[in-house]
Amino acid sequence: MLSKRIMTTSCFQAIAPTGAFIAYNFLSDREHDELVTAIQKKLQRRRYEKDHFDAVIINYRETELELDRLIQGSMAHSALLRVRTTISQNFGPISRWLPPHVIDLREDDGCIRPHIDSVKFSGGIVAGLSLLSRCTMTLARADEKSGEVKPNADSHRLQLEPNSLYVLSGLARFSYAHSISETQGRRLSIIFRDELLEK
Repeated sequence: MLSKRIMTTSCFQAIAPTGAFIAYNFLSDREHDELVTAIQKKLQRRRYEKDHFDAVIINYRETELELDRLIQGSMAHSALLRVRTTISQNFGPISRWLPPHVIDLREDDGCIRPHIDSVKFSGGIVAGLSLLSRCTMTLARADEKSGEVKPNADSHRLQLEPNSLYVLSGLARFSYAHSISETQGRRLSIIFRDELLEK
C-alpha cells in the first residue's frame, strides 16, 4: 500500500514515516528537460556499472552535477538552486551543500537496494529530484548503524513521479532504509545532501 499523505507543509506533503516529505510537480516540464539534457552530456561517455562498491546500486551510471559548470541563469541552473532554497526555507538553513549527485538507473534492471546514507560525510537532509520515469521508493525501519532492514520492519511505499522532489529528514533520514524498485523505464535522479559540519 502506498504511503498516505498526512499533512501539508508549504509545497511539501508530509508522508509516513515521520520526517519524509514530497512535493509533486516541483519541476516544470521545461526544467525537467533541461536537466535531463545537462545530465546526458555528462554521462554520454560513461558505461553502466554492474554494482556499486558498497553493493547498494545495481546497473547504474553516476556523476556530479556541479552548479558552477552550468550556465548561470539557465533553467537547469535555476532549478537546482530552487531545490536548495526551498529545502532551506522549509527545513532550516543549510550552511553547506555537497555537490548534487546524479544516479542513472538502467532501464529494466537498474535498482537501489535498502540502505541508510552514510552519516560520515552528509548531514540531516537527503533529498532527490525524480526524472524520466516513475518508480517506487520503499522506506523500511532499519538498524541505524548497519542500515540493514529489521525483521518484520515497519515499511512504507511511495510512488515517485517525474518532476517530484522528496526529502528525508529526522527519523526518515536516520532510522529508515530507503530503496528504489519497480522503475518504469530508465530513471534519473539528482540527490541533494547537506555537508556534515564538525561540532
